Amino acid sequence: MSVVPLAAAGPECGGKAHALGILLRAGLPVPDGFVVTGPVDRATLGRHLGDHPVAVRSSGLAEDSVTASFAGQYETVLGARGVDAVLAAIGRCAAGTERARHYREHLGLPERPIPVLVQALVAADSAGVLFTRDPRDGADAIVINAAAGPGAPVVSGAVTPDEIIVTGAGPAEFRELVALGRRCEEILGRPQDVEWAIRGDRVWVLQSRPITRLGASPGRARGPARIVRSADDFARVRPGDVLVCRTTDPAWTPLFRVAAGVVTETGGVLCHAAIVAREFGIPAVVGLGGATSRFADGTVVIVDGAAGTVTEVS
Repeated sequence: MSVVPLAAAGPECGGKAHALGILLRAGLPVPDGFVVTGPVDRATLGRHLGDHPVAVRSSGLAEDSVTASFAGQYETVLGARGVDAVLAAIGRCAAGTERARHYREHLGLPERPIPVLVQALVAADSAGVLFTRDPRDGADAIVINAAAGPGAPVVSGAVTPDEIIVTGAGPAEFRELVALGRRCEEILGRPQDVEWAIRGDRVWVLQSRPITRLGASPGRARGPARIVRSADDFARVRPGDVLVCRTTDPAWTPLFRVAAGVVTETGGVLCHAAIVAREFGIPAVVGLGGATSRFADGTVVIVDGAAGTVTEVS
């Protein structure tokens, strides 16, 4: 069957959908939907769609695993509505991307099919990311990055979110969210990276995947600061440079294989840039305001991913 209800999603539906299916079956507040695991025609798709906007996302078989998050490497289409728009979005997500291919090759993973997850879109009042362990030191604490509106800017690192660290029950306004994060970890059996959204008085779990690497990237990196303002500057980055930029998006992932460290002006420790840097084993300091003007291009700096500092070498 090429269309599987999310509540019935198993391993063949990919890491993202399988985990959400488990949580949905356990009674957690997951937006309902379905998974497309193969070719689908308009009539079949129409029987599963309602008259509301949806989120269409990849759910690759190697994605959201213990060893590889594929954070931001595949396409996501938000707000698609109607059979034709959703069918086109499914095609985009199933086709994969060149950056995902390079990411997969870097990690030595085989090419595998890409199921596609379609869910009701949550028009969020606020949203963000929650880790059930502090990624900087592995401490048993809930770390929440949050911002008003949808979660995409938090996940991508386009904004510097509010950060809340909870070691007990936490502030009253976050207790339900904290409880959901801990419940995700309990159900899925390991520390979790949870994307969430709040609409009105309801908290939704949009994604839950294993934290692929705990602790800041090991050690420190020293190298010339390379100021990169756009893709036009990519060719200037040489092995051993420290990438300094306003923010990164998934198209910048190839630079993580070259740079000795990464410094961004926006983002939180739970954004995609920080996640990918940890997976690639390079230190990252995110949310360092004014970094692109603070350091002259070519100035030698030391990046300490654990301390969250960038120091110019005199």
